[in-house]
Amino acid sequence: MIISRTPLRISFFGGGTDVPFVFNQIGGAVFTSTFSKFIYIMLNVKDPDFGKGISAKYSEIEAVEHPRYIKHPIMRQVFLNYGLNDLDVSVSSDLPGGSGLGSSSSFTVGFLNCVHSLRNLESTVTKFELAEEACKIEINDLKEPIGKQDAFAASLGGLRGFVFTADNQVSTIESKLSAAQISELELSLRLVRVGAFRKTSEMLSRQFTHFKIDPKQIVKYEKLSQQAHWAMQITKLDLYEFGEKLLEAWSIKKSLSPIISNTEIENLMQLGMKSGAVGCKLLGAGGSGYILFIVPQEMRDRFDAQMNDCNPRRINFDFEGSKILQNLR
Repeated sequence: MIISRTPLRISFFGGGTDVPFVFNQIGGAVFTSTFSKFIYIMLNVKDPDFGKGISAKYSEIEAVEHPRYIKHPIMRQVFLNYGLNDLDVSVSSDLPGGSGLGSSSSFTVGFLNCVHSLRNLESTVTKFELAEEACKIEINDLKEPIGKQDAFAASLGGLRGFVFTADNQVSTIESKLSAAQISELELSLRLVRVGAFRKTSEMLSRQFTHFKIDPKQIVKYEKLSQQAHWAMQITKLDLYEFGEKLLEAWSIKKSLSPIISNTEIENLMQLGMKSGAVGCKLLGAGGSGYILFIVPQEMRDRFDAQMNDCNPRRINFDFEGSKILQNLR
């Protein structure tokens, strides 16, 4: 039995510039962090008494004779890539998928981590290579119109920036903030759920259809990338400045496509700002998921009280990334 644990992520700045269509033109950069909500994957070799084939338990239950019949596209692709069969897979997540927290790529990274452990490759595959393989499966093999930041964030963990270049290279820069300042940022964060969760790739497909019609939008992506580079370089945390940058990023994202926001999102953001937040943005591709609020220390009690009906979640950063919790074979 092999069990992996892979974190979800919060994207602060630069989201959208990590999509190949964008960074191949202008380069891209994001500033992101993983946090302590996880996807757990258990992979077990079937005992012959249970028969042959694949048994999979996630939001659905599947039992098939051959991996090619698996409905879950990522699971199917990984099994086919490695020629694996006669396995049991169980998936559990702390938060629902389609919530704008990178769950699809977290699943891919965690699943690949299990497969590498099964094949005794975990000591030879780096976290960067794990992320690159996850991107290849989702972007190249499955043709999902998603970005690369989610896989790299999930694999490496921590508060950091990623830079994407036109030659398909990825580099990372850890936050220059001190441990105390990172803790203060962590304490300032609140997540508020909004709307029904949707598949990120579907939202991105609709957005980039609009984007291709109006190539002048590329200037806005350059601004989003610049914000990420700013966040990578700051050595002193000013929550009011950080919040202002988040608001600016949200304003740019809304201008990119009419489907990113809606009345419910705008009303919740206004309520949060009136309750003491100094900045906010919607995570993920837009339309639903979680709103991220930045709340300075002197306003946190008021914010939590006034937003109580919205069940604001506090955040604890994760600094480990994807890891194998158990390998009993």
